[in-house]
Amino acid sequence: MIYPGEIFVINKMVCAVMPVEVQFSVMPMEKPLYSITELKTGKFLGTGTLERLEEVLQDMKANRLATNKDIDMLAEKKAKQIMSKYVEGIFNGSDKQSYETLARKIVNRFTNIGIVKPENAKTQFMKVTEELGELAEGINKGKPEQIKDSLGDVLVTLILLAEDLNLNLLDCLNSAWGEIKDRKGEIKDGSFVKEEDLNV
Repeated sequence: MIYPGEIFVINKMVCAVMPVEVQFSVMPMEKPLYSITELKTGKFLGTGTLERLEEVLQDMKANRLATNKDIDMLAEKKAKQIMSKYVEGIFNGSDKQSYETLARKIVNRFTNIGIVKPENAKTQFMKVTEELGELAEGINKGKPEQIKDSLGDVLVTLILLAEDLNLNLLDCLNSAWGEIKDRKGEIKDGSFVKEEDLNV
């Protein structure tokens, strides 16, 4: 059995089983639909029910990154959390979307109007700093709406900057987490100080 959120390797491509967003309909779906999505490009390698995708993954000779029972239980728990939020969004008429879907739409939108290109990286970096200034102003003046808007704008500009640099922002985040998750240190004046910097 496979679960939403599980990671597989197919021909050296890292892929995930993810919910497929559909428009709300008065006719309920018999079963939720999912996709096998390549994480680097967002490309769909297959779409269907979990049962159908399990067959597709077998045909593709996909390698599961983890197979023990504990990981399966965690995957099932995560799947329930994902689908709970996903279904709630549909029936509440919400326009909330997953990070992967939004990032793909943002990149496509700005690629189509000619903004996303390697030579634009320096200009895009300046846009990041501009939005950080807006965020700083919102924090300093205690303006919650400006803070919320600015955080979103900062994330959009970072997604586009990463694309200009031929990087995926989520990959960068995962890489950073891999470095900090076991890092030792202490909290000083509200900030985390790495162990190797404590005596500097």
